Amino acid sequence: MEANTWAAGVDRLLLGIAMTEEPGHLVGDVLPVDDVGSGDIELAGKLAELVARVRDVVERFGQRRPFPAWASEIERAADLLCATSERDGWQRAELGRILAAAMDGSNDQPLALGEVRGLLAERLAGRPTTANFRTGHLTFCTLHPMRSVPHRVIALLGLDDGAFPRAAPRDGDDLVLRTPLLGDHDGRTEDRQLLLDALMAAQDRLIITYTGNDERTNAELPPAVPVGELLDVIGSQDVVRRHPLQPFDPRNFDADAPASFDGIALEGARALEGPRVTPPPFLAEPLPPVGDEVVELDDLVRFLQHPAKELLRRRLEVRYLEIEEDLDDDLPVELDGLAKWRVGDRLIDAVLGGCSMDEAVAAERARGGLPPGEIAGATIQEVRGTAQRIADAANAHLSARSAREALDVRVPLPGGRTLSGTVNGVAGDRLEVVTYSTVAAKHRLAAWARLLALAATYPSRTFSAATLGRGFRGRIVISSLGAPSDPLAELVRLVELMDVGLTEPLPFAAKTSEAYAAARARGAKNLAKLTEDKWVGSYKFPGENADLEHQRVHGGRVDLSVLTTPPARETESGEGWDERTPSRFGRIALRVWAPLLACEHLAEL
Repeated sequence: MEANTWAAGVDRLLLGIAMTEEPGHLVGDVLPVDDVGSGDIELAGKLAELVARVRDVVERFGQRRPFPAWASEIERAADLLCATSERDGWQRAELGRILAAAMDGSNDQPLALGEVRGLLAERLAGRPTTANFRTGHLTFCTLHPMRSVPHRVIALLGLDDGAFPRAAPRDGDDLVLRTPLLGDHDGRTEDRQLLLDALMAAQDRLIITYTGNDERTNAELPPAVPVGELLDVIGSQDVVRRHPLQPFDPRNFDADAPASFDGIALEGARALEGPRVTPPPFLAEPLPPVGDEVVELDDLVRFLQHPAKELLRRRLEVRYLEIEEDLDDDLPVELDGLAKWRVGDRLIDAVLGGCSMDEAVAAERARGGLPPGEIAGATIQEVRGTAQRIADAANAHLSARSAREALDVRVPLPGGRTLSGTVNGVAGDRLEVVTYSTVAAKHRLAAWARLLALAATYPSRTFSAATLGRGFRGRIVISSLGAPSDPLAELVRLVELMDVGLTEPLPFAAKTSEAYAAARARGAKNLAKLTEDKWVGSYKFPGENADLEHQRVHGGRVDLSVLTTPPARETESGEGWDERTPSRFGRIALRVWAPLLACEHLAEL
């Protein structure tokens, strides 16, 4: 990389402190990092300093020079990039001694970096340390030639399949590999010889350990091939001992030879050995009512979108998070559905905010989340085309983004309570939402709840709502909602339902309940099939019963009958309830969705 490119990159690292991450704020081909907090400014400065030092070292290492000058450059690079404590200061001194020894006999012939690396490779290679053999103490050493000193007991650790024999790296420039001859070094054969040497050096016992079961799936794993061959010769019945994998394994608490004294693990072992019992219900009895004097509008929206998740989050403080154990440092080759949605949503926001699509795409490339180079071409073209059609439809059917505002809502509720919140995206008397997502049940419920809050707060205005996004088979759809004649009554019913849903699990799921209510509204004959498809899903798209929150409150991935079988309660009757529906699931679904569907018009653009 050229020096000026490195310098520009270091300067741009700090741009996010002063600039936002908008597509129009590209500096060269780099997008500033947004939302750099004051506490991270010092860290960003340290990172910029590190990059500057690495740039300086890389530039200077790209020049040819005699070896004495190389020695000075290497020592300078070590001082720039490495910091050793007083205790580890010997490492820096050792580097100086190695370079001084390598300069003996050197001349003024200019050398390139690759030549210097080859010259120092042998001097910098790891060397076995001196081991205190035959002292009576426990000695740890690598499996290395000349280590096959006779001992009473020799233990070889970690001879797993794939880890032993050790795989030698294949260098494409190695001429020996091109024309192999008898007598060439073969790492795998030499490792087999080391195992034989260890076997012959063990006077009383030879102990070999390997991972016999996968720690996550408990699947049986084989030993290394040479160990397996050894077991085939001597027979594995009498020499292989399987140790417990989990700390709560009952074998750890054998009365004659206990291997653990962990009280908690002991309780787990007793439960594992005890009789199987039917798991108790999720809640033995309903929780006490919340009783909040102020009901937040966003809380109501989240509840309608996923009641089980809101019950776990607000009342039991349980959250299910998908956390990757390791950071993915591989370059992406293709994007999954979630990544495409993120890119598409950002493209739409940028275009509606006044940027051109080319500027928005350039910002996405600069963000670093797309595959490199031309590999991203097909992906970005697919997402770009859909995002452009959604943005064009929004410009044609909705108001300009600059005309939208945020309105505060405050609705008095029965019992002295108040619903409060802020509704964003209001243009005149219409709530407008544009998304790259497929317009689904959760988007329509959110728009419905916010529309009711607006209409109840400002009764003199005629509010409506429009949600524009993707439909099926690549079409663009818009969901248009009008306010009902009595928005306050509908809002009160939703709040009352939330009050119940925060004390116990409700037989309500947004997609499944919407499918039921929509099928009922149009008189569909295959009502059960349409409803079950949303709950169970398919092999490609899992249904709502696969949600971790639903599995938690229902005891696993259950059939739809678990929701539809319980009958309606006595309290679920009267105004706003469909008393012709016997099931509790059906009554709640119609109470939420029937007014919405009566006020909604879905159209393809």
